[in-house]
Amino acid sequence: MAQSSWNYTFPYGKKYEIGLFHGNEGHVVLYCEGEIIKIDFNVHETVEYSFFVENVLLTVLLEKDESGDFAYFLKENKPEETPILRDPKAERVMKYVSYIILISFCILLIWIFSFYRK
Repeated sequence: MAQSSWNYTFPYGKKYEIGLFHGNEGHVVLYCEGEIIKIDFNVHETVEYSFFVENVLLTVLLEKDESGDFAYFLKENKPEETPILRDPKAERVMKYVSYIILISFCILLIWIFSFYRK
């Protein structure tokens, strides 16, 4: 029976406790902050589980060695490894730029129609 836990800390200071329980019969329970993320039964080979904590993709790896023992690792997938993740600030800026262009176009139309109306 093996149990591992890791503390993942974001740059702004928020901490998360991520834990793993791997029973003698191969049953696995993966949890974050006391909330169960994944339950898997009869795990007897190398396996990995990926999950999000806020907007960061983390992976827990259960690696079986030649002697049959397991080693447990937690790794953070960098943004270049996860292209689905986008920079929220860049998306917000693009949204505001599109609003400014739309409003400017509407003001231009109003000005053109008011000029020809006279």
